[in-house]
Amino acid sequence: MSRNNDNDQRDFDGRFTTLTLEDDEEDEVIDWDAVHRAVEDGSLLKYAGVTEEEEIDINDALLNGDDRFQAMALLSTMEDLMGAIKEQHGRLKECMNQSSSCMKLLLECAVFTNLAVDSINRAENELALEHPHISSFYHVLAIVFLTDSVAKINQLMDKALRKKHPHMALEFVAKITEYSFLRKDHVSNKAFSAAVNRFVKKSGLDLQYVANTVDEISGSTSIEVLTYMEMMQKDGLKATEADTHLWLGQCENIGGDYCILNTQKLL
Repeated sequence: MSRNNDNDQRDFDGRFTTLTLEDDEEDEVIDWDAVHRAVEDGSLLKYAGVTEEEEIDINDALLNGDDRFQAMALLSTMEDLMGAIKEQHGRLKECMNQSSSCMKLLLECAVFTNLAVDSINRAENELALEHPHISSFYHVLAIVFLTDSVAKINQLMDKALRKKHPHMALEFVAKITEYSFLRKDHVSNKAFSAAVNRFVKKSGLDLQYVANTVDEISGSTSIEVLTYMEMMQKDGLKATEADTHLWLGQCENIGGDYCILNTQKLL
């Protein structure tokens, strides 16, 4: 019985060994009078905090972010404003269902929509002024959603050429994206071939690689802008319906049934 007690005592002591004080720690005496005098005469060391080498202005960081960040901010602004427009028109719809006078709400919807459109136009213009290489909505799509394609092309380009023309790859991807939107009615395969040949001549990249890249961009873009009827008419795409409209899939107001990409396709 005593042996078990000894073992229990050792276990107990072992758990709290780190909490015991050394003899010299127990004997240490703090001169509180000296501490009080130091506080009174201001000689006590004070915590200075952590000093930053450079003060960060969060507003400046947001307004002067890189081109991709600001392009994403533009889409976010469109999402917010479209949500507000939907909410305003929702009130109008409720009013119309109640058969009451809706003229005031109708005027408010018109004014709010015009203000939202004006805000988007100003945001696009400011983006183009800050980053002239993002001169169209297709450039916004290219830099936000086709970043990998732009990066791969840049990686293969000659460094000196890339330094001289830093946005050549983005311009090419944006142009192919635009052609993919307009392909059905306005852009023929000849236009794609001409764009490929021009870019191969400028960039010095392999023709087959550029052609394959164009096929990838055109394929992914075309799926993004398929309407439901077009999807049903195309063999093999019915089963992949869930894989369409992924670019703005997380956007409640400019994606899904309200996808602005389909609107852009019709313009």
